[in-house]
Amino acid sequence: MNIEKLFILDPNNSEHIKLFDNFNKSNNIDNNIVDLLSNNKSDNVIKECLFLEEKGELKDYCFIYAEKDRKAATLEFANIEKTTGKRKIINMAKDYSFNALNMQLVVIVTEPTNKNLIANLAELEFENLGEDNGKLVFMKENELEKEQGMIRHGNN
Repeated sequence: MNIEKLFILDPNNSEHIKLFDNFNKSNNIDNNIVDLLSNNKSDNVIKECLFLEEKGELKDYCFIYAEKDRKAATLEFANIEKTTGKRKIINMAKDYSFNALNMQLVVIVTEPTNKNLIANLAELEFENLGEDNGKLVFMKENELEKEQGMIRHGNN
């Protein structure tokens, strides 16, 4: 039985960095995850990266940029061309943003060519807000927050 494990990237953990380097190389992705996570000097900003690992290999990841005062998180996923089917990391990152980081809004920005991610977002009922600067933007509000607001305001 294969067991996938969810981790928060530790940029000081050489094993984590090695997993990312191997994953990016095999998927023709050009980014340095340590650089993306650096400059996290604001008390208001959260920069994290969640990743799924199975059998010593990185399977998928999500970069999270959240602002505490706005209670909004922007999620970015790798454009993995050879991936088909459900990407578990999407729901995990959404739930982590809402439940662990206490965000009320999750925004996902992606390339229009990231067809698998777009299909997954539609299935998870993310609202497609259209294109902005050549990228597609999707949004989902925390359903619990919406329901509580409706109850407090007496709406049905």
